[in-house]
Amino acid sequence: MVTSLQQRKTHTIKIEFSEENTTAFGGLCLVERLASRLGLWNSLGEGLPERRGRYDWTSILKAMIGGLLSGSQGTYAAEEVRQDPALLGLLGLEAAPEEATVWRSLAALGEFQLSGRLSRIQLQWARRVLSRAPRNDLMIEGFVPVFGDGTLLEGSRRREGSKYIETKGWGLLWTTIFVGPVIAAQRLAAQGHGEQACLSQMLPGVVREVLKPLRLQRQALVLLDSLHGDGPTLERIEAQRVHYIIGANKLRQTEATLQEQPDWAWQSTGRRAELGWSDSALCQCWIQCEGWKRKRLLVGRRWRREGEFLWNYAGVMTDLKEKTLRP
Repeated sequence: MVTSLQQRKTHTIKIEFSEENTTAFGGLCLVERLASRLGLWNSLGEGLPERRGRYDWTSILKAMIGGLLSGSQGTYAAEEVRQDPALLGLLGLEAAPEEATVWRSLAALGEFQLSGRLSRIQLQWARRVLSRAPRNDLMIEGFVPVFGDGTLLEGSRRREGSKYIETKGWGLLWTTIFVGPVIAAQRLAAQGHGEQACLSQMLPGVVREVLKPLRLQRQALVLLDSLHGDGPTLERIEAQRVHYIIGANKLRQTEATLQEQPDWAWQSTGRRAELGWSDSALCQCWIQCEGWKRKRLLVGRRWRREGEFLWNYAGVMTDLKEKTLRP
């Protein structure tokens, strides 16, 4: 038996159409706001020479950055911006350069990179970003990680500057240094240079222009893979007065030194089923290769895989001492 009648309320939605332009890339307004507040565009304007033509350098770079973030690629980086009036407005541009202008601009930007102009601007911007970040957010166990690494960009042997790396093939070698989450320096390897040379050239600038002004030099912890684990590289890093942890596995002396350590020097870390290890252990000792002026601390790991009898060895070199670490 029905005792009451229920009637749904009708909701009305009014839609007003506007003649203003719209864009699918409205989120880029956050990029524009962030870059403006951090002074990126001002840094570019002050650090690069005046450009003749319809577009200044700030407009070209702003359009290229916006284009890359919206999905364009290569020399067509500014096309998404150029063909999107609403996006132009969000980025504060009246117009964006065509592909031919972008192509010509890349050659000049390459010259600026070689002369160090863009590198100085990036260091200034990284310092500005990090100065506004909460100090605790940059720290891991009391240290600010400074991570350097290279990557091989897609390329061919016909492209100028291409290098061949075994197991990776042909490409352009791009090396970066991060301070915390921020890219502080980056460089395309010149002919005859590799990742080690690029990193050695960039690190002093990162220390001088970023870490020292922010009073982070003694809290910096440089993290590098075994490619950099040799005497000359260690000396260059130690000259910067920063802490480091660097892979030691390319040194033949590493495995020999670890094999020489007595059983009592190893601290057992037991079975590691997730890694397929039946047993494992850690130790600390000193390593000094031929030609080194002094010995360095080596932290070693040994492990046996399931079904194996012989130990496997690996290690890292570091200047960290127990008193340096946060309790």
